[in-house]
Amino acid sequence: MKTYGNTILMATICIVIFWVFMALRPAQAQSSGPEFPDRLARFLHDNNMILKCEEFAFSALDGKLKFHGPDGIFTPFELRGDDIYFGGRRCEPLQIRCSNQASC
Repeated sequence: MKTYGNTILMATICIVIFWVFMALRPAQAQSSGPEFPDRLARFLHDNNMILKCEEFAFSALDGKLKFHGPDGIFTPFELRGDDIYFGGRRCEPLQIRCSNQASC
């Protein structure tokens, strides 16, 4: 009977240590997740905007996210609070002016 008590006590201690360790670990940057580029493309397309990240830009005039910048650069988007970052650069959505396009 004493063995069962020790086993339960050790299991409880391990669970508590694991729980405390998971609660105190450093928080990761908010993951943009695989669905984020799709949501971003939908937002840019619906609001007729581009996403400007210093010398890079993203558009979604046809509903798909397009990168305008040097070839071969792939960096995931990062969310920090309400800001979007790409390659460490803060991005901002900008309204584009309409020419004679059906999407405007």
